[in-house]
Amino acid sequence: MRGLLIALVLLWSACNAKADERISDFLGELTINRDGSIDVTETIKVIAEGKKIKHGIFRDLPGPVEITSVKRDVATARYAIENLGKGIRVRIGSGDILLPPGSYTYQIGYRATGVVGFFEHYDEIYWNVTGNGWPFAIDHARSVVHLPAEASVIQFLGYTGYQGSNGKDYRLGHSEGAIFTAETTKVLSPNEGFTVAVGFTKGIVDSPVQAASAGNGYYVQLDSLKSEADAYKEFGLLKVKHASILGSLPSIVNPATVGGFTRYRLAIGPISSHDQATQICRSLVAAGQRNCLVRKQ
Repeated sequence: MRGLLIALVLLWSACNAKADERISDFLGELTINRDGSIDVTETIKVIAEGKKIKHGIFRDLPGPVEITSVKRDVATARYAIENLGKGIRVRIGSGDILLPPGSYTYQIGYRATGVVGFFEHYDEIYWNVTGNGWPFAIDHARSVVHLPAEASVIQFLGYTGYQGSNGKDYRLGHSEGAIFTAETTKVLSPNEGFTVAVGFTKGIVDSPVQAASAGNGYYVQLDSLKSEADAYKEFGLLKVKHASILGSLPSIVNPATVGGFTRYRLAIGPISSHDQATQICRSLVAAGQRNCLVRKQ
C-alpha cells in the first residue's frame, strides 16, 4: 500500500509539472532574400493554464519589423502592436476573451531589413531564434534557415542560455547547401533562449555598401583599425559582447587616409534616424564601449 501511495504521488507530481504553463515547441523559420531582407515565420505551441496565459501571448521583437501575419490554431488572430523603443511587442488575443486551459499554436510572420552581417570572407545571419524574454520554460526549440539558392553554409555557431551566455545545449540537423537546421537538446528555463549564427557564401546577398556610397542614412563608428581584417575581427568580438545592443545590424568597413596613413573605419548601419543612431551610441558607451561616433554618410 505504501509503495502504491508513493507511486501515485510521483505520478501526480509528474503530471502537475507537465501541466505548468510553458512553450512545448518553438519553431523559427527564416528565409534570407537577395536584397538583404529576411522573412520569418515563428510557430509557437503553448500550454495554457489561465495563469500568465489568460487571453493570449505576447512576443517581443527587436528593431523595426513589418508584421505580415498572426494566427492562432490556423485561424487569423487579433493582435496589437506596442512600441518598446528598441523593438515592438506583438500582443496576440482579445482582452475580453479568456482562453480555457489547453494547448494552443500561435504563428507570427514578419519581415525585417538590415539584419545580415557582411564580413571579409563571408556574410552572416546572427539570429536570436526564441528571444530571451519568455517568462516560462521552452521544452524544445528549432531553427531553420533558408539561404538564397546560390548560397551555401560556410560556418555556424549556436548558443543557449541567458542573454550573453555561450551554452551549447543544441545539436546540428543540416548544414549543407542552402539550408541550415538545428534544435535544442534540453529545456530552456524562463528567460533563456536559443541563438544561431550562420555564415554563408559572400556576394549573393546585396550589401549595404551601395547605400553608404549613395549617402543614405546614419552610421555608428565603433573603431578605426590598421587593417580591414582587424576591423572585421573586432566587429565579431563586439557583436558577441554587445549582442543585445547591436542585434543584427550589419557592419561597414571603409578605408580612410589621414596624414598619409590608411586606417579602416568600422561602423554599423545604415540607421534610419540620427536619434536612433545616437541612442545606440549611448547604450554602447554605457556598456563600456570606448569609441563611438555617429556619422552621416
